[in-house]
Amino acid sequence: MMTRLIKIIFLISVVSFFSCSQKRETDLQKTGLKGNVKSIREITYAAFGTADTLIQGEITDNLSNENTYTVYNPQGFITDVFKYDKNNIIKYKWKFYYDDGGEKQLSGKRYEALDMEEDSTAYVYDKKGNPVEYLYYYADGSLKFKILSKFDKKGNLTEEKQLDEKNLVKQISKFKYSGGNLTEGRSYDKNSALQVKSVYTYDKQGNMLSVTMSDGKNKPISRGEYSYNADGFVQTELLKRQGYTDLLLEYIYTIDSQGNWIQRIMLSDNEAFQITKREIEYY
Repeated sequence: MMTRLIKIIFLISVVSFFSCSQKRETDLQKTGLKGNVKSIREITYAAFGTADTLIQGEITDNLSNENTYTVYNPQGFITDVFKYDKNNIIKYKWKFYYDDGGEKQLSGKRYEALDMEEDSTAYVYDKKGNPVEYLYYYADGSLKFKILSKFDKKGNLTEEKQLDEKNLVKQISKFKYSGGNLTEGRSYDKNSALQVKSVYTYDKQGNMLSVTMSDGKNKPISRGEYSYNADGFVQTELLKRQGYTDLLLEYIYTIDSQGNWIQRIMLSDNEAFQITKREIEYY
């Protein structure tokens, strides 16, 4: 069961690929955080039992965001990310640098646990402040890849073109919008052949109700269907994937005075298998 859930959770991150490509927002807005958040310490644990008989297990370390400490500047953008292993030992950290206004990310550096500088990043902006070029470098300063981006008049990202170190196209992604919401994303390979198409639907509040993914031949890959609680958090998540049994996930939250969740229990078939806890510091 757990192996299947890990695969499905990986699918969630794949499904979310296109949903991260909307118009520029602060990092706080992208994650739905409320208030002037300064930092978040977030840890995910295995869980057993039901919501009423919950037993917290060990820290999990299957995904990149399961044990992290994230710092935000007053403008709502991430300045530091620390990733820990299941023993709470730092695996790596990212530090990001901004312009004087604290809103345009100029560059970033990745460090290993022993403060050895590894990868680094840099942005190039157009006259409207859109990040039109993203550069990713190896530790020795050589280019690993870069992404060229195009935006419409409203600031929505309409195209991303990823190039390798030799400036050759690796992948192209294109996006469509309606009413400010991302409605379709298409990913093409270096030969312009369609690889993945994602279609999104929303409710009147702008919450995503479904995302459907298909391959280049229009064969279904997966579908996610979502419902929300009164606080606007995902309450249920029905995940469908070819070759797998449908998986219904349910979420139970504990919310702080600012309206942010500080504990989230994930259940399947009324059995808990994951609990995430947050310690949030505000300015």
